[in-house]
Amino acid sequence: RWIDPLVAADHYGHANRTEAGDVVFATSPPRALVDEEGGALVESPSRLLRVDATHAGIGSRALAAAINEYATSSEWKTWQIPEFARGDIEPLEDVLGDISAHRRALQRHADAATALAANLIGGIADGSVTLVTHATDRKAN
Repeated sequence: RWIDPLVAADHYGHANRTEAGDVVFATSPPRALVDEEGGALVESPSRLLRVDATHAGIGSRALAAAINEYATSSEWKTWQIPEFARGDIEPLEDVLGDISAHRRALQRHADAATALAANLIGGIADGSVTLVTHATDRKAN
């Protein structure tokens, strides 16, 4: 959801804003995401983790992925979070960023296909779209 920053400051002065790379997570069901840009307000009961990869042994993207893939309990203190060698953290974060970008692109394509189908059905139903087919264009199965 989008809230005007002035309204947010007036009504949610106690709320913290995220910084780029923060992990926002919820416990029931366990799910997490990385705020790549920062500046978002975290809505309760979600929580915010600010990860320092040098000391934590895991990066933000890997932490969010671990929560999303492996957390089964709603008790977040019991979640098993892997720790990585320092040399593995940055390359893993880069690959996970690429995977996330690919997933967003796939979702945009799926959303566009869904909208196309809905608009096609609506257009045909209200008579604003007509499909013309040629008998030779169809292949027999």
